[in-house]
Amino acid sequence: MDPWQLGVGALATQVRARTIHPSEVLESCLGRVAQLEPDVLAWVTVTAALARSRSEDLAERLASGQQLGRLAGVPLGIKDNIFTAGVRTTASSRVLADFVPECDAAVVASVMDADGVLLGKTCTAEFAASDPAPTRNPWNLAHTPGGSSSGSASAVAAGMVPAALGTQTGGSVIRPAAFTGIVGYKPSYGAVPTDGTIPLAWTFDHVGILTRSVPDADLLFETLRYARPRPPAAEQPARPLHLGIYLPQSPSPDPEISSNFDRVVRRLSDGGVLLTEVRTPQGGYERLRENYLTILRSEAATYHRSQFAQRSTDYRPLITQIIEAGLGIAAVDYVQAVQDRHEIAGAWKQMLSGVDAVITPSTSTAAPLGLTDTGDASYQIPWSYTGSPVISLPYGCTHDGLPLGVQLVGQADGDSDLLRLAAQLEEIFDFTSHPSSWNQRDTSGGSVKPVRPTSTTRGLIDRPKVT
Repeated sequence: MDPWQLGVGALATQVRARTIHPSEVLESCLGRVAQLEPDVLAWVTVTAALARSRSEDLAERLASGQQLGRLAGVPLGIKDNIFTAGVRTTASSRVLADFVPECDAAVVASVMDADGVLLGKTCTAEFAASDPAPTRNPWNLAHTPGGSSSGSASAVAAGMVPAALGTQTGGSVIRPAAFTGIVGYKPSYGAVPTDGTIPLAWTFDHVGILTRSVPDADLLFETLRYARPRPPAAEQPARPLHLGIYLPQSPSPDPEISSNFDRVVRRLSDGGVLLTEVRTPQGGYERLRENYLTILRSEAATYHRSQFAQRSTDYRPLITQIIEAGLGIAAVDYVQAVQDRHEIAGAWKQMLSGVDAVITPSTSTAAPLGLTDTGDASYQIPWSYTGSPVISLPYGCTHDGLPLGVQLVGQADGDSDLLRLAAQLEEIFDFTSHPSSWNQRDTSGGSVKPVRPTSTTRGLIDRPKVT
């Protein structure tokens, strides 16, 4: 097995044991980038020289007898709205095309403290909003990988890195994870610091994790979370796992989503899982969405107001619409929305009362055809709004080979419990499929042909900068 095919935990264990050299791991991933990046377009900047220097430094520390951290020698991608000291952070926007932060975001500092290796910055929708990145889905290059953490998800799914960091304000980790057949984890609001992350809306912003397994997501979460001891596993009497079943109806799920979700439910029931149907609170999703948009637009406009006044023509259409709408919202309406949020979020959290977690489709469809949008976020927004921890697990594919995901939603601040539960379901689902390029040894193989984006969908970057 090539190093790029291994997960975070396996790679770090082998590096610490000195059975694999950090540089061997890095070069394997860089080779994968060279092979696939011209078609996938996951990266804004590839920091090859910095990564090589870092890997050599780690190898020297090992040779001198020092112990390395939990991410020993593991290459990672960092979404390009997260600050990286000395490496430009563009948010995939012309507005920040040459911006180079002087310091690392808190999560990047944690990655470096754990002896991870920055491989580069991944593409995002502009300012993590709605204008899509040029990135394509490795499962079928004619389909979106979702967004806004497009590059992070595609890079992990394609095998360019074993893990990447993303952000989620609405559905920007869970949706691309589902569309690309990997694990996406959005922690509880506030569990992972957002310091040094370019905000879209402070009230809803989360830093999230994209990996190819739940144990790897757990390992990254323990690396990134605010310094506090992990609560021990509670002693629980032996009882069946109890899940709430929720199939959203707004928008109506695609028939293939519904039929496959039904199969998941039957499989869990046959395996002894106790299942209870749960419903949305009175007023449902529309009330939540209206409140969410008022807050998001107001906060986005607040952050961008001065810069937008000077450089509005450098902003793309959809982020422009968000900012302009926010500038038109009265302060009293924003304050009222903030006050109402507590009641609305509390009603949605009641869905979790009496169950270990809620299971629901991650998305209303599989990855849509085309690169002009990133898919519908309706199934993810409620959990960014409530701040509940949520994880997307791949479990199957559509008839035409696109991956599908289910979300597990946990109790607020119940991250450790949710990750333990997700690991159990991952074993049950036993999803082992990958994009067709997974076993390709050169870019001439495989059945998926690249679809070149038009000038209107390429965004800021055509090819990554390599430094």
